[in-house]
Amino acid sequence: MIEIRKLNADALGFKLPYNPEHVVFIRKIQGRRWDPNQKLWIIPYKESVIF
Repeated sequence: MIEIRKLNADALGFKLPYNPEHVVFIRKIQGRRWDPNQKLWIIPYKESVIF
């Protein structure tokens, strides 16, 4: 199951089951980062990233 949530006004959190294809896709997103404490990817919440 994939979980997407708005963390704050500037970021979305993506929690995904491990899959190499997901990692390749997420790593293409500029400004993304991994949060090891929450075990989720954080991506910027802005139009240029989402669309």
